[in-house]
Amino acid sequence: MLQQVISFLVFASGLWLFALFIASFPTVQRHVFYLHKLPIWWSQKLDIPESFGFLPNQVTHHTVITTDKERLFAWLVVPLNAYIRHEDSLAQQASTAKARSIALDLVKNDAESKLVIYFHGNASTVGSTRRTEAYRSISVHDPEHQYVLSFDYRGFGRSTGHPTQEGLVTDAVSVIEWARKELQIPYERILLLSQSLGTAVASATLQHYISKGERPSFAGLMMCAPFTNMADAFMHYKVFLGIELLAPLRFIRPLQTWFIHRLADKWSTTEHLDSILSSYENLKLTFVHCTTDDVIPVEMTHRLATTASEMLKDLGEAYDHRLDLGHGGSVQEWRHGNRRLRKVILNYGGHNTIMKWAPVALEIGRIFKQANDELL
Repeated sequence: MLQQVISFLVFASGLWLFALFIASFPTVQRHVFYLHKLPIWWSQKLDIPESFGFLPNQVTHHTVITTDKERLFAWLVVPLNAYIRHEDSLAQQASTAKARSIALDLVKNDAESKLVIYFHGNASTVGSTRRTEAYRSISVHDPEHQYVLSFDYRGFGRSTGHPTQEGLVTDAVSVIEWARKELQIPYERILLLSQSLGTAVASATLQHYISKGERPSFAGLMMCAPFTNMADAFMHYKVFLGIELLAPLRFIRPLQTWFIHRLADKWSTTEHLDSILSSYENLKLTFVHCTTDDVIPVEMTHRLATTASEMLKDLGEAYDHRLDLGHGGSVQEWRHGNRRLRKVILNYGGHNTIMKWAPVALEIGRIFKQANDELL
């Protein structure tokens, strides 16, 4: 019996080491991390948003050409009250191209229009159920003027190319600038809403603008279920039955160091925060996470918020406010000048579920209100 146990452990260890070796190759890492080729979306009719429960032409699909010539698939979601006012022209429009033009004009011709650009997580597409439900819920506080633009990164869904860190940042910048040009909406009325993988993309995108000497004055940045960096995310990566595949690396430091060095994409949100907060004097940054997240531990948000709050304190005296939400969770807020940093911790909800919950919609409304008040 003992011999059998020893033989099994040797076999399992060898299999694990082989899997680790395979995972050290960039192509494998990216397929595992981004999950962009999972066939769970193949039956989706992404060019027919009505098949996802939207009203006729309430959602129009668009193609964004990136600076390196990839083609990104994107959805523009018209808020319900705006749709009602233009229902005849939208619902009765048989031409997809004409419907796209009408939707674009609605944003351009609305002096109070707001745009939420949605940076989704890994796997699937803009049409996954957890995302379509989020689009409907995040605009509830302003169903007249708040539009949603969601897009698939390169290699996801119908977008061309293959995902890399540099490529996804290029995608994000291209989408933002497409919105500026095609929707003619100023940065001040654009909020970057990110979740999971999207939080790393959004923070890296702001860092990209900074590296170019630019400071687009976005209404704000929301990071829901963020992770500190790709290495930490991989260390907590779970497979069948919630097993953390790379957990043994925590106890084998030389092997851990070797594997981290082999990571092709770094996604170091922690490193970006200092630069972002010091460069953006009017930034509204909000973290949202739930204690029951079984994909990315809530401790990562605590670590990011600590880094960000220490940065504010280094800039000078920072106002610190805490609010106990009882069964709902808690809120902590730091302020320095026009910088606002909030950490919203929820006691319930899962990694994806929170995106369609009221606290996320509330924080979106709060950011837009603060940004608008400063413009008045």
